[in-house]
Amino acid sequence: MIYKGAFFCDLDGTLAKNNGSISLEDKAVFEKLKDNNILRVIVTGRSPYSADKVIDASFPIDYLVCSTGCAVFKWPEKDLVEKHGLTEKEVNVAADALRKRKIDFMVLDEVPQNHKFSAHIYNNPHPDILRRFKIYEGFYVEKDYYSEIKNPACQLIGVTVPEKDPVEELAEELKSLKVLKATSPLDGCSIWTEIYPKHVSKGIAAKKLCEKLNIDIEKTAGVGNDYNDIDLLETVEISCVVSNAPDIMKQKYNTVPKCGELGVKEAAEKFISFLQTSSFPFPA
Repeated sequence: MIYKGAFFCDLDGTLAKNNGSISLEDKAVFEKLKDNNILRVIVTGRSPYSADKVIDASFPIDYLVCSTGCAVFKWPEKDLVEKHGLTEKEVNVAADALRKRKIDFMVLDEVPQNHKFSAHIYNNPHPDILRRFKIYEGFYVEKDYYSEIKNPACQLIGVTVPEKDPVEELAEELKSLKVLKATSPLDGCSIWTEIYPKHVSKGIAAKKLCEKLNIDIEKTAGVGNDYNDIDLLETVEISCVVSNAPDIMKQKYNTVPKCGELGVKEAAEKFISFLQTSSFPFPA
């Protein structure tokens, strides 16, 4: 198929509400995108295991990007067409940087088993890690905080309170890796410091798909809701955030209604109009 453009959509807090539900109207607009020969991609921080609880094979998309770009699936076949991860050496470099700051962290297994993880707790577990233990009971092991990690991984996640956000400092120290900030999807306020291979992000995944399918990057749109969507929003031509996004993002990007109130539908329909008319769909 020759695509006229590409539409990239975040999942949690953008398309899907906290309970994982997606409005019928937002879902239907993905069919409208198909009718207009527009590539449809969901880009999420969820692991394949977790994403499968919300996006099944019948969902009308062409690709599913999981784990912020570590895994790319062709849809609806669910064929894993691309995977990335950290080497054992990179894992230990990242872990040492987190230990230096006494940050609780998790090491996620390689794709597609990255719903499984080891937890490394400095003292008392951060409450958000305890929440994750409950969700992933049977899929994690607790290990000594200072023990050497002897396996590659998909990513590391450090968990802190908002007042002790270490992301910028760690990004400066770990220049050979990708360090991203995300708001915890579990409590909505804790800061997750996510550490990936240097060549992994939502934006990089979007750009590579466009190159692979010969889609002009100037004919792309993206919609998100959190800090880990910024790389994607800086990559696409038309960038939107739902109104439940942080204020600092709403000040920079085009704003559509919040998650659950058809923001994705509005963004997609305005993008279709843009491709048809070449008229920018948002106020300058």
